[in-house]
Amino acid sequence: MDAIVKSATSPEIAAEIYVASLLAIDVDTADEKSYLAMLAARLKLPPELVMELNRQVESQVDVS
Repeated sequence: MDAIVKSATSPEIAAEIYVASLLAIDVDTADEKSYLAMLAARLKLPPELVMELNRQVESQVDVS
């Protein structure tokens, strides 16, 4: 995870990394939720942004 976090050279890239992780896994276990929470914290994403990203991804996945 260190390499992933270090590659986030801007807030926009950090958000993209978070969304990519969110899309790559089915968030249905405590471990997966914990991973995403840790990733968001390490990427220094504001909680409001994380909630919005989660909402956007969920709405896109529900439409498909």
